[in-house]
Amino acid sequence: MLKKRYTIAAIATAIIGVAVGAVQFAAEPANAQASGPLTAQCRFKDARSAVVTYFGAGETVLFVPRGDALMRDRGGPQTRYHPEYRNRIASAELKPGCRAVLYGQFGANWGHRVVTQTGPVGVPANHIGGVKCECQ
Repeated sequence: MLKKRYTIAAIATAIIGVAVGAVQFAAEPANAQASGPLTAQCRFKDARSAVVTYFGAGETVLFVPRGDALMRDRGGPQTRYHPEYRNRIASAELKPGCRAVLYGQFGANWGHRVVTQTGPVGVPANHIGGVKCECQ
């Protein structure tokens, strides 16, 4: 009888172990995706180091609604509009050979700023109206 209980406990433990492993394995791609794919050349993070957005060379993300006159000259064929990112960009993570161009807006008096290294962007988040990733 005692041997039977140990066998049942061992089987239950193995089933739970497999289930936990499957859940962790299934959750892994989602966690990796949230931090940005390996192909992203520029990643932008908020003050808590959480990834806000990531994308590749030549792409621009503007923090104004599509068609807004404030930044119409900053758009291009690879432009996306995400007003929800406004006031959130605090740092950039760049692959070698890449740089980020920050477009000043919403009260900024610096026009645009080029960020060439991973780290803080050096301007207040509420002054950034958009970002562009450029790579050689």
